Amino acid sequence: MLYYRKATTIISTILGLMSIIFGILLLSNIFGSYNDGLVPFCLGIYIVFIRPIFVYRLYRKNFYSTKPLQENITYEFTEEKMKITGESFSSELQMNSLYKIKELNNWFLIYTNRQVANLVPKKNLTENEVLAIRSILYKTKGIILKLKL
Repeated sequence: MLYYRKATTIISTILGLMSIIFGILLLSNIFGSYNDGLVPFCLGIYIVFIRPIFVYRLYRKNFYSTKPLQENITYEFTEEKMKITGESFSSELQMNSLYKIKELNNWFLIYTNRQVANLVPKKNLTENEVLAIRSILYKTKGIILKLKL
C-alpha cells in the first residue's frame, strides 16, 4: 500500500504503536501507581487504526466519484511526450515537464507535481514494453528518476 511508503507515515505508525503499549502499561498499574493511560492508548489507536481507515475511505470515495479514473486508460510514450487516452478524455504531457517517475514492482508512478501522479500498471505490459518505457524515461532530462534496474 502506497500509504505506508512515506517516512512520516512509518514514523507516526511506530509512535502510535509505542503509544498503545505505553497506554496499556499505564492502565495496568505496572508502575506501582495508577496513571492515566487512556489518552496515549486512544491516541495510538487513532494513529494506527482509525487514520488509515479514513485515508482509505477518502481515496476510495474520490476514485468512485471521478469517472475518468474508472475508465480503461491507454498510455503512449515517446521521447517527447506521454499521451494518456481514456474513453472520455485525451491528454498529452511533455516528458520534460514531468516532476518525478518512480517504478514499483507493479506500477510506474508518473508525477506531474509533488502530489499528483498517474499510475501506470505494469501487469498489462510485456517485458519488452517495460524496458522500452524505462529507456524513454532514462533519456528524459530534468526529472527525478527512481527506476528499477
